[in-house]
Amino acid sequence: DLVRSKNISPPPIAERPLAIYRQALGQNHPTTVSGLLVLAAVRKDRGEYDEADRLYSEALRIRVGTFGPDSVNAGQSYGDMMMLAIARRQFEEAEAWSAKRLTIFEKWFGSSDPRIIEALADLQHLKAFNGDLDAVDSLGRRILDIAERAYGPESLVAAVAAGNVAYAYRLRGRFGNIESLYERPLRIYRKLLGPRHPWVA
Repeated sequence: DLVRSKNISPPPIAERPLAIYRQALGQNHPTTVSGLLVLAAVRKDRGEYDEADRLYSEALRIRVGTFGPDSVNAGQSYGDMMMLAIARRQFEEAEAWSAKRLTIFEKWFGSSDPRIIEALADLQHLKAFNGDLDAVDSLGRRILDIAERAYGPESLVAAVAAGNVAYAYRLRGRFGNIESLYERPLRIYRKLLGPRHPWVA
């Protein structure tokens, strides 16, 4: 009622968490990053890329200042910057952010840890956009190796990874091992998800 009586519009819902965190915790508190990321995602989805860049950059600055430039938290921010660059169709810049994130995750988790699969897959897709087919192939094989050892050769993760290796072959105009790379994922999807699941299609 007080807000209405003064004819003041309340702040948009996405801006409220950030305003509260800043007031209660300060500009540079790591929890403030949560508010920055929510608002940055909204700006990105609206196509307000410059404002999203400013917010993501502020989140990165706070994380680097709090946890260090080679921390997992900083790596997560590099992933945010990667997604923004993809939205802007700046694929070379996105690849640079992606590679930086992967380097950090490898440092903390190890080069064979399944927690780096997502970062490897993102870099693989960006390498494909940028025409580096050798890297697409090597990254795909690496993901498949990690997935098989971590989750088993008949897991959904391994099936997706095998499909990505097949994708790398197709980009080169080749086919590779039909049974291993194409029939295997289909068999696993049918077994684990059922014959009518969209992944089977």
